[in-house]
Formats: sequence, C-alpha cells, structure tokens
Amino acid sequence: MNNRSKSWFVPKKIGEMSPGAKTFSYFFLFLWSLIVLFPIYWLCITAFKLPADVNDGATYLPWIDFQPGLHAWRNILTVDSEDTFHSYSNSIIVSFFSTLLCVIVGSLAAYALVRIQYRPKFGSIFLFVLSLAASFVAIGQWNVDWRLGVASGLAVFFFLWRSVAEKRLTDRQMVSIVGIVIFIAFFSFFG
Repeated sequence: MNNRSKSWFVPKKIGEMSPGAKTFSYFFLFLWSLIVLFPIYWLCITAFKLPADVNDGATYLPWIDFQPGLHAWRNILTVDSEDTFHSYSNSIIVSFFSTLLCVIVGSLAAYALVRIQYRPKFGSIFLFVLSLAASFVAIGQWNVDWRLGVASGLAVFFFLWRSVAEKRLTDRQMVSIVGIVIFIAFFSFFG
C-alpha cells in the first residue's frame, strides 16, 4: 500500500475526518437528501399535472414526461374558491388553538420536569416498556379494548416497579395510583 492511498484514510489533523470518511459521509448525506426530498418533489410536480397524467402512472420530469399546467389551481381558486377558503380557515383556526394548547401544556410540563430530580434505573424503564408491550399484544391478539389493555399494563408496571424500585412509594400511594388508572380506564370504557 503506497503512501498516497494510505493518506486517503488518515486524517490530516487530530479531530478532523479523513478525506475518505468525508467523501463517504457527503455521499451518504447526498443520497439521504434525495430520499427525504423526493416526496416533496413529487408533491410539487403532481400539483401541475393533468388528471390523466396523474392516473397514467409515474411520470417524473416536467416537459419531458408530461406537460405541466395550471388547471388544478384554476379550479381550486376560481370554481371552488368558497369551499377552499372555508376549509383553509377551519384548518388555520384548529391549528392555531391546538398549537396554543400544546404550548401551554408543554410549558407547564417543562417547568415541572425541570424542577424534578429523577434518575430512573434501567430496570424501571425496562419494566415500563415490557408492561406496555404486553398490553399491546393483548390488544392486538385478543381484541381487548385499548383502554383496558393500557390500564392493566400500567397497573402491572406500578406493581412491578414497586418491587424493583427502592420502595419510594408507600402502599397507600401505590394503591391510589393503580386505582386512579383503573378508574379512568373503566370510566372511559363504560362512560
């Protein structure tokens, strides 16, 4: 192996990537960008296709595979303009208020999470995921209602967590947590 090919895989400075690694990473990023941006490209070119071009199959290149036009935009902005405006105004109102609600709830949750010093053990996280996975299996295989499955999975998690954790919760707190979860599940199922 000569010196020139060896320098292709050796970084020139400490903390930098070698030229080969840079080439590979840029190639991979370019390929991933194509994969990520292709649906956006497809959306944009489909907006300018005739209905026959859309139904005929995959055509990728404008002015080569199909002739682009503004017929769909004319139809939306002139013929169905009232329905389009009504739909967009509903979407804007719903998105504004849902974003406002998410910001309020998220900021309250973020404030609470910043104040709490909680370092969970790996066993508690594993038990939580395992108990929810068991409830999802019960939901999928035996057609259990999802609210009952999740409630029973959370109840199993709290009972197992109590035995794994450092006995942080008393029996009374544990029973009240499990009771609240089961009450909410049954109330949402029957009510």
